Amino acid sequence: MLRSLSVVCYACFSVSIIHASDHDYPLAPVPFTNVHFDDAFWLPRLEINRLATIPYSFQKVEEAGTIANFSVAGKRTEKPWRGVGGFVDSDLSKVIEGAAYSLAVQPDAKLQKFLDELIDLYAGAQEQDGYLYTYWTARDTVKDPSKVVLHIPEKPT
Repeated sequence: MLRSLSVVCYACFSVSIIHASDHDYPLAPVPFTNVHFDDAFWLPRLEINRLATIPYSFQKVEEAGTIANFSVAGKRTEKPWRGVGGFVDSDLSKVIEGAAYSLAVQPDAKLQKFLDELIDLYAGAQEQDGYLYTYWTARDTVKDPSKVVLHIPEKPT
């Protein structure tokens, strides 16, 4: 009984805090695309991210073969899948995410074109049921599966 009363009191208290915050909080969130920096501290850092970090990150995932693995999984090349682990797909996804955030606040036609090409690779590598894991889809092309870390022996259900 005491536990039930505690849960009810906690729930009421939580609702009162949520309700109060609707009216009492003096600040309102804004979409990140409405925030622009033109100062000497943040603007140069955002430009370094856009002009150096993002391209460098794409270069590194390209060197690792991650981008090429999407071509392999999409059967756009006869080359074998390569890498040390199937988990590297997420590295490219994270770089794409950062580039998309950058594009949302600073248009860049070259970067937009490149992202469109990558999205096309993703679509080609995705299986009919929506599954997207290049190692699994291209597993028949892997030269030595014993050297791939954390590979999945069969598709999860």
